[in-house]
This record gives sequence, structure tokens and C-alpha cells, in this order.
Amino acid sequence: MKKIISLGLAALILTACSSAEPSSSQRQVDKEKVTSEQAATYNEKKKTEASAETPTTETPENERAETEMPTTEATVTEDADKVRKHKDQSEESATEKESSSETVEPASLEADNSKVQSSRYAEISKKQLSAYFSTMPTAFNHRDLNPLRPYVQTDSEAEQYLRNKLPAGQFDNYEIESFSIDQVKIDKSKSHVTATRIMTSAATDGQWKKVVTVYDMVYSPTKNTMLIYDFNDKVIYDFDKALENALRAVKEKYAVHDEKEAGSKVSFVKADPAVEEDAGGVYYRFKSTDSAQNVIHSYKYYQKNGQIVVE
Repeated sequence: MKKIISLGLAALILTACSSAEPSSSQRQVDKEKVTSEQAATYNEKKKTEASAETPTTETPENERAETEMPTTEATVTEDADKVRKHKDQSEESATEKESSSETVEPASLEADNSKVQSSRYAEISKKQLSAYFSTMPTAFNHRDLNPLRPYVQTDSEAEQYLRNKLPAGQFDNYEIESFSIDQVKIDKSKSHVTATRIMTSAATDGQWKKVVTVYDMVYSPTKNTMLIYDFNDKVIYDFDKALENALRAVKEKYAVHDEKEAGSKVSFVKADPAVEEDAGGVYYRFKSTDSAQNVIHSYKYYQKNGQIVVE
């Protein structure tokens, strides 16, 4: 009986052991499973380590500096060459400019000198002729040529004419109401000046005349001035001094008013006919016109009392 129990107990123990311990096939499966999981874990670990150990594509600072240094030096060298080249070109251009400014063509220099000289001759001619007109009445009325000698060239046609006419008294009672220098033309060392005088003398029978004369002058190096060597009257107009005075009076009184009304500069001229008569007496007729010759106003100036009537 004990033997049977023992056998039964042994069978139970064996059964329990069999159930407790996996079979060899099960152990093989479990082993393969463990091995696969370990392999996966191992591979994942290796990947992580490989990723951590793999160098990045970014170049380290020291290596990048060594790599880029030649390019930087080349660029700096090239820029320096450009700067030197530009500087050399600038210096060359400046040198050429200085050279060109220093080198003046003789023809250009002569032209500039000629312009300056012509301008100087023109100014001297105007001053000399103005002084001559101011001196004429005294010299003519005293029949004395000496006051005019500073303005007239010795032994010229002008001097010969004056020397012949003055003693005869043809220019007695000489007066100049006004004069103007109208034009100056320069021909090398000579000038041709057109001037207008409002004058009267014994030669005009006491009548006022408007005389346009061309005076020929030449530069005198010894006296450093322009001298008259000839003159010719170009045209002589009758001059009504009373009428001119009346016109001047109208202009002085109404010029500002008419220019404001016209919106531009106006001219005062004689009307046609210039002299008429009505119940108030004899009067002069004038008119003011704008630049387009449009009449702004007409005026009557009565000779008897100087009354002005605006029309």
C-alpha cells in the first residue's frame, strides 16, 4: 500500500514538475522571443549611439575658418586691387584735368583777351563821349577848342572841322537839352558810337533839333583813352520842345496809373494829328499804349494853361 501511495505521489510530483517547467519547444520559442526582443533593443540602442556619434554636416569653427580663409583673403586682395585701381584712375583723371586747365589754347586765350579789351574800349568810349557832350556848350559858345582837346585826336578830321567852324561862330548859343548813348560797336582798337542829342544853336536858327550822330573813336596808348577822330550826323529831326515837355508832364502824371490798368509797361506817344484846337484853345494830343499797341487812354494837353484832359 505504501508502495502504491509512493508511486502515486511520485506521479503527482512528476506531473507538477511537468506543468511547472516548460517544455523544450516552449523554452525554444521563449528563447527565440527573448532573443528577438533583445536584438530589437540592441539595434535600437546601436542606432541611438550611431546617431549620437555621427558627425553633423556643420563644419566646426576651426575647420570652417581654415576652409574659408583662402576665399576671404582672395576677396580682400581683389577689393584692394579695385581700390588701388580706382585711386590710380582718379589721380590720373585729376592730373589730366589739371593739365587741361593749365594748358589753354592760344586762340581761346586771345579770344578771351579780345572780349575783355572790347568791353573796356566800349566803356571808355561812353565815358569820353558823355564828357565831350557836357563840355561842348561852353567850348562852342566861347569859340575855344582847348576844352575839347582831351576828347579829340590831334590832327584828325574831327579836330580840323572844329578848328574851322568854331571861329566863324556857327555854334554860338549852343545848348544841349539832353543826350543818350544809343549804340557802341567795337572794331579792334576803334569804336563807332551812335548818340542822340536834343540841341539848338545858331546853326539851327534857334530851333530845337533831335540830332542822331555817329562818332568814330580810336584808342590812344599814350593817353590810355578813346579819342574822337571823326563824326557825321546821321539824321536830324525837328523837335518841338513845348510838345516834348507836355508829353513828359503827361507821362509823369499817368504812367503808374496806366501801367497798373494795363498790367504791363506802357508807352506815351504823340497822337496823329499831334496838335488840334477846340473851344478851350490849342492842345497837344497824346496816347498811352501797351506792348501790343492797344490804346489805354488818350490825353489832351492845353498849351495855354497846361490842363490835361483824359479821354
